[in-house]
Amino acid sequence: MDQLRFELLNKKELSIVVGSDFVKSSIERKLLKNISSVFKRVVGGSGFFDAIEMFDDEAVDRLTHYAKVAPDRPVPGFWTEQDIANKFA
Repeated sequence: MDQLRFELLNKKELSIVVGSDFVKSSIERKLLKNISSVFKRVVGGSGFFDAIEMFDDEAVDRLTHYAKVAPDRPVPGFWTEQDIANKFA
């Protein structure tokens, strides 16, 4: 795991840096879900809109939607409907 590190950009922004596409694609979804869950609890909707996962068609569809529509609320995917209702009212 030498190619994976976490950087705290400020009190509300966590950056996960992965050094290679191979390692990135090898990280299990469960780990990503756990990290996302912790991140959501710590940050909430403040200063963070969505996470677009590479090679995930649904995530890329969300990104395409954002480029066309420029919404003020994220589309469910990273955030649940309940998260969006609570944090992006």
